[in-house]
Amino acid sequence: MKSLFYILSAGIDSDFLDISFIHKWSEELIVKAEKPKIWLIDLTLCSDSDSALDVLNNCVRHYGERLDEEYDRSLIGFLCLGLEKKLLSLDKFLSQVFDAVDPRLLAELKSDLHELYQLFERDQSLSDELQAAISSRFGAYRDESEQLYKYLIADDLYEKEKSMIEARHYLIA
Repeated sequence: MKSLFYILSAGIDSDFLDISFIHKWSEELIVKAEKPKIWLIDLTLCSDSDSALDVLNNCVRHYGERLDEEYDRSLIGFLCLGLEKKLLSLDKFLSQVFDAVDPRLLAELKSDLHELYQLFERDQSLSDELQAAISSRFGAYRDESEQLYKYLIADDLYEKEKSMIEARHYLIA
């Protein structure tokens, strides 16, 4: 399973998870933890999504993780979920895919994205044809991100991720 930092970063980066979700999520875990790690407390204190991403990026570096091409696929998946739930517009979905995705993955997706833009230019709404094209190309990414989200909100998350949530000593991040 992907790390909590990875899942949260992709969710926030895509605007699927907002700061109120992050606050609620981290507060629920803090209540369960005897000695929560500093990063979890820091998330509850963030004023916006950018500051939450800063906390998570520091965690990614601290734990030696990489947000790579696989991360970009998860990001696209969360963007699909956001589009589906009407959390972002079609225009924002398409622009975020272009802005956020690594150039190597963009090259791989070039013809698919070109087709999506052509469909979008004909009709600025999320037509059935465009929705089908998005689902066809990004459905697997969407499904994987949906599983990541379900993992994040699972009742047993604390037990599964206790080593990432619980500090051994009060002053250890």
